[in-house]
Amino acid sequence: MLRHIKPTKEYKDKIIDFVNEFNGEYIEGSNRLQYYLEHYTYEGWINYLKICEDIIPNEYEVPSELYLLIDENDVIIGIAHLRLSLNKTLDRLGGNIGYSIRPSKRNNGYGKYNLYLSLKRFNELNIDTIKLAHIKDNEASKKVMLSLGAKFVEEIYDETYKYIDKYIIEVKDSIREYELKVGE
Repeated sequence: MLRHIKPTKEYKDKIIDFVNEFNGEYIEGSNRLQYYLEHYTYEGWINYLKICEDIIPNEYEVPSELYLLIDENDVIIGIAHLRLSLNKTLDRLGGNIGYSIRPSKRNNGYGKYNLYLSLKRFNELNIDTIKLAHIKDNEASKKVMLSLGAKFVEEIYDETYKYIDKYIIEVKDSIREYELKVGE
């Protein structure tokens, strides 16, 4: 049974293990986790996540929630950063969700579960349409998005990221059409 949980102090060692498996690779959707572990503390990151939930949207930040995807053995499989609104930058270059699956668990369908559970949370919050984006050559991310009914919107060019493909997902439609049995 896979589920989303918010990180707590009790998950410190498991999260550090999760981060170490990336071997320095950037962890998409971790909302500054690597930065906090390098420059501050894990506990500081937990406090930062709580602050993020109550942010009033502005040009630099938006309210967000972060979830760990864990399995029945309490192993962290992935991470998902849900942005509850978008500012101009996120609307142009990002989207409502950033997510990653730990390297040893990739190519096993976990990305689809992670995105599906994220959609369920947006549905609980009455957010009907979300935007997603991936760097053009990230075929794994594209496959996950399409597997849950994402519709291509446009390709844009950005000097930093090069080509970005943008999508939308109608949350209720996706949940209804692609309902997964994830221990509910």
